[in-house]
Formats: sequence, C-alpha cells, structure tokens
Amino acid sequence: MDVQPERIGPYVVGRRLGAGGMGTVYYAVHEQTGEAAAVKVLPAALAREPGFVPRFRREIASMQKLANRHIVQLHESGVDGELHYYAMEFVDGETLAGRLTRERRIPWREAVELAVQICSALKAAHDAGVIHRDLKPSNLLIEYDGTIKLTDFGIAHVFAGTQLTADGGVIGTAEFMSPEQARGVRVTRQSDLYALGAVLYTMLTGRPPFTGKTARSVIEQHVNNRFDEPRRFVPDLPHEVNDVVCQLLEKEADKRPPDAYVLSRTLQTILSRIDYSSSLGETAAAAPTRAAENATAVAGEVDDPKGPGEATFVRDYVKSAVEQSQRKSALGRFLDNVWVLVGLLVVVVAVTVWMWRSRSMTPEQHLAAAESILRQPRGANWLEARDDHLLPLLEKDAEAWGDRVQPLLDRIDRYEFEQRFSRGGRLRPGVTPGNDAERFLLRAQRQREVGDLAAAVETLARTKRLLTATGEHPESLKLVEGMLVEVRMEQMGRRDPLLEATLSEVGRLAEADDWDQARTLLDDARTLYEQDAAALARIAEFEAELDQRGELGEASGE
Repeated sequence: MDVQPERIGPYVVGRRLGAGGMGTVYYAVHEQTGEAAAVKVLPAALAREPGFVPRFRREIASMQKLANRHIVQLHESGVDGELHYYAMEFVDGETLAGRLTRERRIPWREAVELAVQICSALKAAHDAGVIHRDLKPSNLLIEYDGTIKLTDFGIAHVFAGTQLTADGGVIGTAEFMSPEQARGVRVTRQSDLYALGAVLYTMLTGRPPFTGKTARSVIEQHVNNRFDEPRRFVPDLPHEVNDVVCQLLEKEADKRPPDAYVLSRTLQTILSRIDYSSSLGETAAAAPTRAAENATAVAGEVDDPKGPGEATFVRDYVKSAVEQSQRKSALGRFLDNVWVLVGLLVVVVAVTVWMWRSRSMTPEQHLAAAESILRQPRGANWLEARDDHLLPLLEKDAEAWGDRVQPLLDRIDRYEFEQRFSRGGRLRPGVTPGNDAERFLLRAQRQREVGDLAAAVETLARTKRLLTATGEHPESLKLVEGMLVEVRMEQMGRRDPLLEATLSEVGRLAEADDWDQARTLLDDARTLYEQDAAALARIAEFEAELDQRGELGEASGE
C-alpha cells in the first residue's frame, strides 16, 4: 500500500511497523478503548481472488481459538472498504529477524531456550488444530524481557488458493519450508517442527540451512540436498543440541520429533544434563590443579641445586618404575582370582539385564515405575523418573499417554523449578516460568539485578498479597516470601539498618498491645524518612502487613 491510511476500522493509525508480501502492519490505537494494537492490512488485490474471503474468515476464526503467552493474540478483524484487516496484540520489542541482522548469531543456550518458548506456542496451536505453515524469524517477536511470541498464525493458509508462484511469492518462506510443503502435499505439525529446526539452525549458525539465488533453488535443496551440520559453524555446540537440530531437519516427517511438547521436553532435559555435567566438571577441576602443583613441586626438587645429583635421580627413577610395576602386578594377581572374575561377570550380566529390561518395559510398566518413584521423597530420582520412564512414554505415543503423564511431569517441573530457584535465591537465566506467579518472580529478579530494589519489593509484596488472598500456587508463595526477605535484607545493606530495626520494634509493640508507642515510632519514621521514597514505600508496606493482621487501626490510634 503506497498511501498510509489515517484510520482502519475503529483504529487510528500511527507509524508503519513493517511490510511484506502478505500485507502491511501499522501501529494503531483503538479510538474508544485507547488500547494499542498492531493492525495488519492485507493487499486489496487479494479480495478479488476466488475463495479468498471465505478462507480469510475461516482462518481468523481459527486464530481466535489460540490462547498462549507465546502467541500474539488476535483482537478482532474486519473489512474497511476494500481493505481486509485484523488487529493483534502490540508487542513492544523486535523481530527475531531484526536481532539476527544486528547480531548474526545467538549463543546456543539462549537459542535453545527461545526454541523451548516457540514449542509452547506450537503446542497450543497444534492442540487447537492449527498449523502455522510460515514459521520464520520475521514472524517471531521478542519482547524486551526475553519473551518470544509467534504471530501470523494460519495466514499462509489464507493465501493458499491465490495464484502466487514459487518465484513471485511461494506459500511459506523458502528458507524455512518443509520438504512436504515444498512438494505441495498435506502439511502436518511435523512441518512446523521442520521450520522450527530451520529457525534454530539460523539462530545458531547465522545462516539458514539452505540458501540460493532463487526461491525455487532453495526449495529444491530442502527436498533433495543435505545441509551442513550446525557444529561445522559452531564448534562449541553440544552434540546433543546438534543432533536435535539434525532430527528436526529430516526429509521424512515421521523421523522428526512427534510433536512440539516432546521436543520441548527433550531440549529442557538436554539443558539440565549439561548443567549437571558442568557442575561435576567444576568439582573435578581442582584435581588437575593439585596434580600440576605436585608435579611442580617434584620438578622443583629435581632442579634444586642442593638436591640429589644425576646418579641419585636415575636411581630414584628406576626405583619408582619398579614400584609401579609391582603395583600393576598386584592388580594382575587380583584379577587372576577366579572368584573375582565370577563376581565381575555377575555385575556385567546384572547391568545388561537391567538395561534390557528398561528398554523392553511396556508403557504400563514405565508409568507404574514413575509413579512409584514419585511416591518417594523428592530428589534426583524424580528427574530420573522423568528421563527414564515418562519421556519415553511420550516419545512412543504422546496422544495416548499425554493426559496421564502430564500431571506427573508438572510435579517434577515444580520440584526442578524450586531447586533451580533455591540456589542463591534466584532463578537461573533462561528459566521459563510455569505460571503467572513465577513470571512475577522473574520480573522481580530482573528488577533486583538492575538495582531497582524498591520496584522488586513492590512486585514481590503485591504478588504475595494476591497469592495469600487466592490460595493459588502455594509453592510459589514460599518462593515469593523467600525472595522478599532477601531483597529487604539487601536494601538494609545499602542503607543504615535503623528503619528495619524500627519497624521490627513496631511489630513487637503491636504484638504486646502497646499501640501508643508503636504509633509514635511509625510517625517518627515517616517524618525522618520523608525525603526517601523507598523508605516511605517500605513503611507503607509494613503498615499494610499490620492491617492484614487487624492491628493497624489500633496502632494508628483509631
């Protein structure tokens, strides 16, 4: 569209946000509600294509069924003259394509964490029977807090009956198109997973898996050619991540992961395993250091001019070699014992049988084993139940077992979330919140990290009040209370602890029914800290806590 409209339906148009073959997007504000929106206007010529309007209406109806925090929400749609439009949630951030243009590559861990969020969007869509068909970096919006949102759901299907050609604007985007979509056959949820694999490949390497001078040449490569594995461009990429990307980009759909949920769990498990291995590596790192120190000490003794001469050194070396040989001989004599060999054989057979049984377990036995483990106290065995029993069930038949497995996985997720949170009282970067309470926790943590402790306290205090009033997410309430204490202590560390000591004394006086003295101390504190906004906020919060206990009225002399 050459001329920017001033209004589209009930929306007053502001600046243009972007444009492409499937329309132009404007920032706009609803004239009655004042709500900001991104309004997409489809090319007017499309309305004259046979069957376009009915398809447009069907796809809009499908999009209205989607509800997920990683999907840009559709507000409404309509027709203004010859213009067909729909209004979406306005996301204040940038597209993944824009970030890749600026940074070229994204660190592998962050790329995987973004892929996990995209999986959440795809699962919600696929559960509603909607296939995206055009997943690509320009359709992924990243908010400033790191949340990624997928947009333009189903719009590619609106264009499926138009007379666009592969050279003039293929349905979907060539660099991210699945082989079956390129061949014009029926697309499935695995088609979206292929596109996600291409997006993840691009995030990791800075380039799509296939490139070419024309869209048609790229499409032919998707159908016939083999791509270079990501590790060729990113040598430090973990092999497990590399393998997942390669699986997503399989030519045959049934060789890809069965659905977005299984893919999400796989990626999260990989991150957990890598973190666990890293923690073991840090513990073991001291051993080589000590060995090097010992080697240095020995070398120092040899080089010491006051130490033994060359002949003595040779003698000691030979003596050491003989002792080492004797030690090896002792080990050999130990292994020569027939009963030792029998014992080792028994161990090997037992391990082999255990591995065979775990692979040959029926789905019912996997579920029963997981349920048995989850009846035990929480610990690392819960994660083993997930990896050894529950995830294999989903990989085998997610549709049949998803309803029974999901509640168990949720329990394990909560345990793992609390474990990750409790280390140092903070969420590990990239952790995806499982509910709104955890999302508010993450917001408070970011406020804390940038030094805005007053804002963090306010977020935590409000969240605590909501959780206390509703009784929802009791496990998150404990985390909120724990962080609130920590942030307040951090505030105390940044200023004289007089205020906290004063409020503590006010609380003691209130419990002792000494309302007059409690009121006097509060009044003194408000007066002395009248120039300190953070202190006044803390005093107001403390008064609110007294009010919840029914003590504020008396403490205020009412």
